[in-house]
Amino acid sequence: MTLHSLFIGRRGIDAHQMAINTTTNNIANVNSIAFKGSKIGFENAIPDIKSIGSGPNGALGSTNPKALGGGVQAANIRTDFSQGSLRNVREQSKLGLEGPGMFVLSSNGEVDNGQITDTVFTRDGNFSIDADGHLVNNKGQFVMGAIFYNESTEEMKSINSPDYTTVNYVSNQAIGSSIEPQVSPSFSINSIGAADIDTTNISELSIRSGMSDKSVSISDGTFEVSQDRELMTFTFTETSGDFEPPADVFKADVNPSLIFENKSITFDLTNGTGQTLQFRIRVAPEVTKLSEIFTGFVFDKDLGIGSSLTFDSASNSTTTQVGNSVTLAADDMPFISPSDLGGLLAPIKMPPIFYSFNPNSEITLSSYLIGTDGSVEIEGKESTGRMAIGQILMSNFNNYEGLVNKGEGLYVTSSNSGAASLQLLGGVSQNPNLALEQTRMISSTLEFSNVDVGAELTKMVAYQRGLQGSARVVTVADELMQVLLQL
Repeated sequence: MTLHSLFIGRRGIDAHQMAINTTTNNIANVNSIAFKGSKIGFENAIPDIKSIGSGPNGALGSTNPKALGGGVQAANIRTDFSQGSLRNVREQSKLGLEGPGMFVLSSNGEVDNGQITDTVFTRDGNFSIDADGHLVNNKGQFVMGAIFYNESTEEMKSINSPDYTTVNYVSNQAIGSSIEPQVSPSFSINSIGAADIDTTNISELSIRSGMSDKSVSISDGTFEVSQDRELMTFTFTETSGDFEPPADVFKADVNPSLIFENKSITFDLTNGTGQTLQFRIRVAPEVTKLSEIFTGFVFDKDLGIGSSLTFDSASNSTTTQVGNSVTLAADDMPFISPSDLGGLLAPIKMPPIFYSFNPNSEITLSSYLIGTDGSVEIEGKESTGRMAIGQILMSNFNNYEGLVNKGEGLYVTSSNSGAASLQLLGGVSQNPNLALEQTRMISSTLEFSNVDVGAELTKMVAYQRGLQGSARVVTVADELMQVLLQL
């Protein structure tokens, strides 16, 4: 002989005990870095159906279903991935995220065929620099990123990809060595006037297709510079490739006072049909703006005065950038493809170098800065500027609540979270629909718990009363059973 209320009370005790445990854990982690609180939902348990009801018949009217309630049960326990508060700290290596996304960590820092091995994800940016210069968390796991500086050769990396074609005038720019052009470009100057391109401080001058439009290719052409009053016009006439028409003209108007960032400038040249080519200049450290390279112009477009530089992919390239390869710098990162991203993945490391004309200078660990897009820039004691060596990798997911919590602020994917979309802030994303367009990475900042203590304590009181009520139901049911047994 049992009473149904006895089991309803027991279910109530179980459900509210689970809710109290969830709330207790939230309160306990109120000061845990990047902790994401849990929320529990209740639902009624499966009822005891006594009758399913009936429709009207010739003799009787209809009847409604009859069911005894089955009590309550925990419907789900989900993780709340809402933004936590950001607090300033002193160390530059500490990183807080504003907006969605997670850092990508690896226990061994290895990349196999473009895939990071032993991967976990976190919002906890409590990182530090280890003895080897790697950016790691407090467990020693490596913070992964896209690295476009080759520490062994002290040069910027190149990507060899069929997606890219490029015609260049480029010299081998090694970190710590002076910049000397290896190939003398050919100039054609009209008879009306003269203009000069100062090549002594140029380490790279390249026109690239396949960066913004992968349907075209080029192999050579003529690059012209002219100036009309306040604007400088860059014109590239493609003379060999698969453009339609066969010889196409691409132009861009740029302010000559444009300042170099990371010792390079990149912008798009556009033709009449909207196709684009990427134009990039990389310069010596002391160069600050365009007008220091392109000089001697007459400010009158009617005279047509300018200077042209003939590109030939066969003769005006070097071993560092040949054929379908792209030498990377910070400005190139928004243009690379997801497949090329796999070739750049590596643990973030601050190399012990500095930018100097003197290759015999003492090597020391560079100071560094981490930008809001995750770019990592280093600066040496003899440098007047900074050089970007890579960018911290980010991840995004279709369903954050589907991630599996491994403890210590670490998560792994599940079949319900979807695969991680690896990406660079402001750049390439493996899944364009999951691009982190509004996310910022803030150095010297940490994200703290998103737990609202006042709300949790309020819920604790409600859960406590629910448990007490359910326990009282069990007591009353027991007393009723005693009465029945004494009949």
